Amino acid sequence: MDLTQISIFFSIVALVLGLLLSSLLMLRKGKTLAFKLLTANLLLISLFIGYSLVLKAGLLYLIPHAFKIPVTLIILLGPLSFLIIRALVSNETKFLKTDLLHFLPFVLYFLELLLFFLHSKEYKLNIIQSLGRTDLISLIEYEVGFFPNIFHSVLIQLSNIIYVIAGIFVYISAKNNKLTYIENDPKNKFALTIILIKSSSLILTFIAILVHHINAGVSELMMNISLSAMIFTLAIMLFKNPDYLYGDNFSFILSKNQQILNTEKALVRSNLMAMTNSSIEANVFLSTNCKVIYYNNLAEKRIKLVLNAQVAVGDDFRKYLQPEVLSSFNDAFEQAIIGHLISFEIQQSIGYNDFVEWFQISLIPVYDYQNNLMGISFKAINIDRIKKIEFNNQTYIKKLEAIAWQEAHILRAPIANLIGLSRLLKKNTDHSKRPLFISQIYQEVERLSKNINEITNSSNQILIEQIKPHPVEDLIKDSK
Repeated sequence: MDLTQISIFFSIVALVLGLLLSSLLMLRKGKTLAFKLLTANLLLISLFIGYSLVLKAGLLYLIPHAFKIPVTLIILLGPLSFLIIRALVSNETKFLKTDLLHFLPFVLYFLELLLFFLHSKEYKLNIIQSLGRTDLISLIEYEVGFFPNIFHSVLIQLSNIIYVIAGIFVYISAKNNKLTYIENDPKNKFALTIILIKSSSLILTFIAILVHHINAGVSELMMNISLSAMIFTLAIMLFKNPDYLYGDNFSFILSKNQQILNTEKALVRSNLMAMTNSSIEANVFLSTNCKVIYYNNLAEKRIKLVLNAQVAVGDDFRKYLQPEVLSSFNDAFEQAIIGHLISFEIQQSIGYNDFVEWFQISLIPVYDYQNNLMGISFKAINIDRIKKIEFNNQTYIKKLEAIAWQEAHILRAPIANLIGLSRLLKKNTDHSKRPLFISQIYQEVERLSKNINEITNSSNQILIEQIKPHPVEDLIKDSK
């Protein structure tokens, strides 16, 4: 691959990159004046590169009316670069009416060539055929206007020199203003980059014009390098500072999203740690074919306690279930696989001293962000203490109901008898019967006292059973 082919390759890459950057800048949110001008500048450079490729391929005859028009636009690069630099360092937001004067050389140049532009297609085709394969410098120097061809070259170069110098003065002036200039402001660095690439391009173009009559191939190569280098340098600056391409708040939004992502990651990590170290829930994450993907510390301890086995990732979880649990688990797992959240309570032997405890089992289907089933979350919570408390509460209530019944029925009879004997004793005037009444009253009092003592003892026994420590607490402590 020779230098010409390499030049063409890089020109094509620069053309595509220039059009891409222009499109991104046009879609940019919150477009400022500087980046509107930069978009126009990139489009012009891309146009010149594309036009240069058309000339190199000898295809200008397909678009004869484009002859000389892109060359005329070259004179716009100087003013545009200057206005971009000024807008960047001065934070300008509006295009001033006086700025239109910067485009006066272009208007004069265009008017000077207007008669040529109005010529027929055939006239231009004859010129194109006489030139054959040509390049940008040859088109610049081709004499078609009122002035000699050297005038066009001098006008373009003079315009570029003036505006590069003007851009440098604007930058230096802004830099010397300590009140507004910020040393590390990316926009100021961007303005300096534009000055440097514009200066380099000016030097390369000047050399290309000088050597054109000696070696047109080298001259053309230098022009292509000049245009492509501008595109590549601007691309590096734009992608290095995404705010330039996507809007002034892009970095802030990106940073905010990164903060949110980091917070979510920290929350997930915290939840995972809490799940791993949970002393309440035994957690096992299962694949859709019931293989162990993850288990927490409590699940590992429980399986070791119940079956004296070591759980491992990749094992079939069903082999760690006792026969009294397996049937219920299989039914629940089938329901969970089709999307149902299943929860049930079951008694299970805990593996020592023939103790049986209550567990609440939950099987929860887990989905990814695309709603695809990832697996089943198995959770087992020891609810034995709760169940025994519920049972004791029910027993307590029944005993209270029995006491209430005793108060309502057993105590009623001796009290009614005492009231009746008291009335008889009060009405009876025969003193010989008084000892009999007193003896019967004493018997009823004894009977009443006995019933009251029985009720009191029953109440005390219920109270003692409610406040004494529950043996299940010791079992839970032993199992951890």
